[in-house]
Amino acid sequence: MVEGLVSVIIPIYNSERYLERCIKSVLNQSYNNIEIILINDGSTDLSGQICKDYITKDKRIRLIEQANRGPSAARNRGLEVLEGELVLFVDSDDYIDGRMIESLVKEIQASKVDLVISGYKKIYYIEEEIDNIVFSHMYEKIKLAKDEFFNRFHDYFGNYYINYLWNKVYLSSIIKKNKIKFDEEIGWGEDLIFNLNYIDKIKGVSLIDESYYNYTCSNEDSITSKYSKDLFFYQKKMYLETRKILEGNQVFIAKNKEVFRQKYIRGIMLCINNLFHLDANLDIGQLKTKTNRIIEDNMTKEYITDFIPRGKEQEIMTKFIKYKLVDNLIEYKSKCKI
Repeated sequence: MVEGLVSVIIPIYNSERYLERCIKSVLNQSYNNIEIILINDGSTDLSGQICKDYITKDKRIRLIEQANRGPSAARNRGLEVLEGELVLFVDSDDYIDGRMIESLVKEIQASKVDLVISGYKKIYYIEEEIDNIVFSHMYEKIKLAKDEFFNRFHDYFGNYYINYLWNKVYLSSIIKKNKIKFDEEIGWGEDLIFNLNYIDKIKGVSLIDESYYNYTCSNEDSITSKYSKDLFFYQKKMYLETRKILEGNQVFIAKNKEVFRQKYIRGIMLCINNLFHLDANLDIGQLKTKTNRIIEDNMTKEYITDFIPRGKEQEIMTKFIKYKLVDNLIEYKSKCKI
């Protein structure tokens, strides 16, 4: 195996709690030829000082500091300055297994593809203690041409293998040549858009049946744990971009289209639930306006007709959305505020 330089981009914002664990997990890789690009995105806690301490300990670490602009802007900055042939992304509250980089590099070289996707582990914590570990891994090791991958999009989208950045290794030359960047206007779904734009420009993908990435999960990190006033905008843009790429590859058909439609409506229900978060502080007039905007959305009206609900709550919401019973929906959701 040729040990070309691998760039590891880590965006950081107020991550003092987990940051050292993250950095150590990258430094302790069995693959040594790496550069670690830490982008401190305007942290107000001790994250910045932790970064400064580490750049004195290992010459492979580079630190970039900027005003807070969000993770997409931080990752874009990392892409601008990287020097590696290959690129990985790691979130600052997560960590990676010791052989992750070596294994992904071996695979991308052996398979002669432009992207490698691995599984990952969801690590659930309760008050600093691991409560549960869920393995999300491929059930087969397989190499696919781009058109084959897009034909099976429904599998990898439905099971969240394509949605994330951090279980993949990319070629920096393809990113630079095609000027692929993260959309800094959205705060949800930007990873998926980046991945699809990348895959649209490559020849082949390799999927491996190992899980090297440790994704730290807690209730406080969930999209449902806080109010996001722009959540519907983020979701709509993500799905429009996704559909555009699928249509461009002539694969917005059959199972791909079915899974897309089902997930869109589930996302719409998430957006509606978000309006009733205790931190939203929306009056009845605002609730009606925002709920109406979601229900009257063209994609909502089209996709709700064949939506298959999961559970009683989705059954009730499906009826209210389908028949535009806004007052009933608001009354129902008001009784079960997050």
